[in-house]
Amino acid sequence: GHKMLIDVMEKPEVLFPAHLTLEEAALKIQEKSEERFYDDIIVVRDHDKYFGTLSVRKLLEALTFRSLMLARDENPLTCLPGNWAIKRYIDEKISKNEKFDVIYIDLNNFKPFNDYYGFAKGDEVIVSLGEILKRIQRKYGCFVGHIGGDDFVVVCKPELSYKIASEIVEEFEKLLPYFHGEDYQKGFYISYNRKGEVQTFPLLSLSLAITGTSTRRIESYAHLASVASEVKSMAKQVAKTTGKSAIFEDRRMDQNGNLKSYYRGECGCEEDSLKSTEINWK
Repeated sequence: GHKMLIDVMEKPEVLFPAHLTLEEAALKIQEKSEERFYDDIIVVRDHDKYFGTLSVRKLLEALTFRSLMLARDENPLTCLPGNWAIKRYIDEKISKNEKFDVIYIDLNNFKPFNDYYGFAKGDEVIVSLGEILKRIQRKYGCFVGHIGGDDFVVVCKPELSYKIASEIVEEFEKLLPYFHGEDYQKGFYISYNRKGEVQTFPLLSLSLAITGTSTRRIESYAHLASVASEVKSMAKQVAKTTGKSAIFEDRRMDQNGNLKSYYRGECGCEEDSLKSTEINWK
């Protein structure tokens, strides 16, 4: 007898929504079984309605081309996209009116660390932080970049930014015993400050500032960087006071509609145990 086509056709293992970015699609490919890895990708939209197909080869070619474009501006130490690649990526998202967060990351007291432990050790710290961000990129499908020196960025979905920031701190703090050696047990080291004076410094920590397009209108990459610099300054102040990593978010509104920055507390602990402090936006 006759059979329905749906009864004899091979069902696709994974459906790819049409709105996925190249990076997100590349991550989703990993869900396919090895024997069907190179089967054409089934693209859907509007509640899984068929939209078309795309060969894995075409997707990988597009991803490779994008990577090569970004590689024209990459940091030689971490091999992460550099300043111009970051600017292009963010300006493109702004032009499309996409909602996204940017996590700005930098090391606290990195200069005295370099002076005390040596520049080779300092380079190891930068490379290690870069590797942490690469793992974050693979896990969440976000964009990561190296602005320069000890400054990095992560561009991600707003709902993921705090989770990612916390994970970065957690992974970084696991490396502190290696970075500091015997000084790790003491919890400090003695080096020279910018004035050439002997000073006691805490162990390395991170300042993370989260801002984005979900709480304010951002006109350009330069505008975003300007907004972020204020949030970064607050994170730096807290980290300097506590001697530990700090995450600041520029996303809360008060009852009058004014923006507030939001300190999510000292990192390295579970989110539900964080002590939070609101600070009026100035």
